[in-house]
Amino acid sequence: MGKENEIIVPLKILLEEHDEEKVKTLLNSFSCSKNLEVENFLKNSAILFEKLNKSRTYLIFKRGTTDILAYFTLTISILKIVDDDVSKKTLKKLDGISKEKREFPVYLIGQLGKNDKFWNEISGKEILEKAINLIYKANEIVGGRVILIETLNNEKPIKFYEENGFKILQKRLDKKVDKNTGKEIIAEYVQMYRII
Repeated sequence: MGKENEIIVPLKILLEEHDEEKVKTLLNSFSCSKNLEVENFLKNSAILFEKLNKSRTYLIFKRGTTDILAYFTLTISILKIVDDDVSKKTLKKLDGISKEKREFPVYLIGQLGKNDKFWNEISGKEILEKAINLIYKANEIVGGRVILIETLNNEKPIKFYEENGFKILQKRLDKKVDKNTGKEIIAEYVQMYRII
């Protein structure tokens, strides 16, 4: 699908122009069976994060419809280097000056997902490009050097991000407790970066 057939609408604008329940109904039409975390964020957290100014979510609609093709969420964050194997050369790339710093402000692409119903109508590369283009606009206003993504330690998404200019930085473990079973769930994420 070409750019002329898509429109990006900030969730913030939808909330300003429409009743919140109507927006929730619209968000509930999104499904992403390949990554339930992405689906659950949009349905259960995106509005709250928007209201608290924790992040900004952008919906990609098929022009002239209420069909959500995909979405992405952007925020600012602090990247903490915890892996001692990260080279001084990489640290200098992240900071631009120092090879001693271990914390960096970053633009974080927190969520990026396609709707199952319209899977073939937009590519992951197109969604990522739209997210990065908005980050470039923010960069023109406030500066910043680094775009960060975190993905499950899985070959397919890692390869996708590498093909789009991201490099593996470090791994991170995320521990959560399953609300239904009470059991601890550990997921391993890979942090990947791209210099602006």
